[in-house]
Amino acid sequence: MKKKHTEKKNELDPNFLYSIVGLEDNWQKFDYNERILDAFANLFHFKAPVTAVHKYQDNLCVSYNTQPEEYMKIQAKLGKYILASGSADNLLTFYLLLNIDFLDFIEGQCRYEWQQLHKISNSTMNFKSFKKKCIEEKSHPTSLLELEDFMSLIKETKAVLQLSISNFCSKKEESFKQVSKIQDKIQKALKVQEFNNTFDEIENDCLLKLFDELKKCSNVVSAYENILFSIKIDKTEFRELLFHPIQDCFKASYFIKQGYKINDIIILDNKDNVHADTNVVDHFPLVKSFDYIGVSRLACGYCHEYLNQKIAFHRGTHGIIDPQWKMNLSSPQEEDFKESISAKAKKLDKGEEPLQHRRLSFDSFEEKIPELWKLKEKLGFIKQDLFIFDELINSNTKQSDFKKEELKDDFDLLDIISNDQELKNVDTVGKTNTFLDECD
Repeated sequence: MKKKHTEKKNELDPNFLYSIVGLEDNWQKFDYNERILDAFANLFHFKAPVTAVHKYQDNLCVSYNTQPEEYMKIQAKLGKYILASGSADNLLTFYLLLNIDFLDFIEGQCRYEWQQLHKISNSTMNFKSFKKKCIEEKSHPTSLLELEDFMSLIKETKAVLQLSISNFCSKKEESFKQVSKIQDKIQKALKVQEFNNTFDEIENDCLLKLFDELKKCSNVVSAYENILFSIKIDKTEFRELLFHPIQDCFKASYFIKQGYKINDIIILDNKDNVHADTNVVDHFPLVKSFDYIGVSRLACGYCHEYLNQKIAFHRGTHGIIDPQWKMNLSSPQEEDFKESISAKAKKLDKGEEPLQHRRLSFDSFEEKIPELWKLKEKLGFIKQDLFIFDELINSNTKQSDFKKEELKDDFDLLDIISNDQELKNVDTVGKTNTFLDECD
């Protein structure tokens, strides 16, 4: 007997992008004691395209879109030392070197700026020759050269760190082999737990040496501030992305110094390669609702709906649904869930693709981090002639007490945040590199 062919009701054309909701970045709906997890997601963003973080019993549980590799676990352990230091310099060094999207973002912006320069020059020379001639004649914007110098510095330092991590893994493996050779004799003399502690001591010793090397990168914050001032690119999207590392690290440093507790960093398995935020929810089946799940970028449409159904609070969504999205363990409910969401999907025209990065947030406790607030003012992220932020900053509600701060609904937050016009997704950095090309 032949099986009837069941046609899917909401078959989507793979050649187009689809969205189920508009762009939603709801940072103002959550206190920063919840949104700090977004900063941690960026800090531990070792693998593209997305990192998600949930705090469970004072442990940071970190999830990626794929099964984590050994080097990522080593980096996470190193990150634990960095966080414990509470140093903004250490945190920013760690962020710039190991955030997988950051270097792609800088490289992509460099390519885009050069391409635009080539385009408006109407030069008959090929792109490579044009770039070489501009550099020789110094006829290009100095900000481009500064960007490329900065990118080279990051690349060189990152290569040194990755070599150190590679050497660390080798030394760790060699040390384990040496201990394993006498394992039988040790186990006769020691309890199993004490034997395991021997391995922990070897690992911690290597990590401390690696941490000491990383700490040699001093004055990173002041150097990065100089870069922020020297690069004269007016695109709001680029400026926000460039500013995010220093904001995330300043705020993370502040919270750690205020006693924010992190016992350990736990990297979650993801053998089924599901989206990072969905993977977090699936790892905690007994949790009835999640206070907050931090993300390195806004959730995709499927994840957004899935997290909402699981009562997992999160920052928002860019709305695009990824046809590769799936549930853990090849759930029989996966097709039904996706079809129910696809029924609401709207095809996007070219140029309608929403931004996927998190917008800059503004929190009343920032008055306790004067370096950050003054930097935002000097860079033009805050309009000084608007008094509403003075009211927000000087309100009786203390953000450091982690209380809800209700924002007024009668003003356009985007107009206050930046001197630039509201973002439109024109051909900017997102169109030339992997930072914004991939869905969640």
